Amino acid sequence: MTGPPPLVIDPATFGPEAVSEATRAFNEALRERFSGPGLAELGVDHFRSGGLMPKPPRSPRGIDRTIPGLDGSALGAVQAFTAFPYNLAEEANARIDAFLKGRVAG
Repeated sequence: MTGPPPLVIDPATFGPEAVSEATRAFNEALRERFSGPGLAELGVDHFRSGGLMPKPPRSPRGIDRTIPGLDGSALGAVQAFTAFPYNLAEEANARIDAFLKGRVAG
């Protein structure tokens, strides 16, 4: 049986000396920018105010919701979207709230 030749990868391609200075500088800047507390600790509003997460446009079909963190405190306000009529969306939101409260309490 013949087939394609085996894939041969030169290990030097992935060595530290193969990384350009521009890539090293980019990686270091990225590491510094994302070091420290994250979304769960600081909340959505903090990240949106700093420009890391732009605020999405509002939708007339959206429903405002607050998402709780693992400790029960609010991570921030978000707008959920639904194709359901509003009364069905309210019922769905009540079920989601009950689920999230159970997840946080448990």
